Amino acid sequence: MPISDKQLNRDYQREWARRKKLGIDTKGILDSVIPDRVSKVLLTPEERKRNKLENTKRHRIKIKNEMEKLLGSQCMICKSKQSLMAHEIYGSSHNGHNSGMLFADALDRPQDFIRLCYSCHKGVHWVMKWFNMSWDDIISKIGAPIV
Repeated sequence: MPISDKQLNRDYQREWARRKKLGIDTKGILDSVIPDRVSKVLLTPEERKRNKLENTKRHRIKIKNEMEKLLGSQCMICKSKQSLMAHEIYGSSHNGHNSGMLFADALDRPQDFIRLCYSCHKGVHWVMKWFNMSWDDIISKIGAPIV
């Protein structure tokens, strides 16, 4: 089990090695070796899970706010403000991208991205796939200006 406190980790490893050498059971070392410091450093699985969820939520909110500053807060096609995502202009289908890659690309080149709501995004990909239309064709058909 990884322990973030370096000194506590060293003490744990020392005690584990000592017990192993003497043939003593090595389970439950932390409780018997340093009980007062362990409670401050180690988290329960529930606390770890809650911290991870909170950090993930904070990170997603940060990304959402950055995207809003860079690309606007409404869908380019229908002007909706719900379920927005970034889409690369003139890009084909982007099944290989994940949100982290997309966010990094949008930070580097915000002029190459637009905001689309979930429905419009799905529709754009459907039209690209089944009608072999490019971004230029789609934009000319809907008459929406590229911001």
